[in-house]
Amino acid sequence: VKTKKPRPVPIAYLALAIHSPAGWLFMQRPQTGMLGDLWMFPLIAEDELEETLAPARLQEAAQQFGAEAGTTLTLSDPGLRPVTHTFTHQKWTMTIVQAETDEFSLATLPARWVPEPELASLALPTVQKKLLRRMQLLKE
Repeated sequence: VKTKKPRPVPIAYLALAIHSPAGWLFMQRPQTGMLGDLWMFPLIAEDELEETLAPARLQEAAQQFGAEAGTTLTLSDPGLRPVTHTFTHQKWTMTIVQAETDEFSLATLPARWVPEPELASLALPTVQKKLLRRMQLLKE
């Protein structure tokens, strides 16, 4: 007798597309867990934010990341449709939030700056490629 597969658990994220004169910021995911050691835009789980209204949520996300990275972000909502990606047990819905900043030191973060011309040559997880395609930074 076959048992039904459980439905993937929905998880909502803000995907911070942070741009500076050095390029786009990519952070390395933790070794354990989903997409371990792979490079992606920084993700902030929406259920970890206290604010409920959209502009306040963006400010909270900017402050949360800025405090961790030691920088100030200027966020904007580009109005793009969220990107969804389904894993076997999780369904991620990622709202892209664009941010501009000055280049800052990455000494305390597992991160790197990637110039736009190098985006196409990176080995990235499919979910990150979906984000870049939605932003029209990567061709189909």
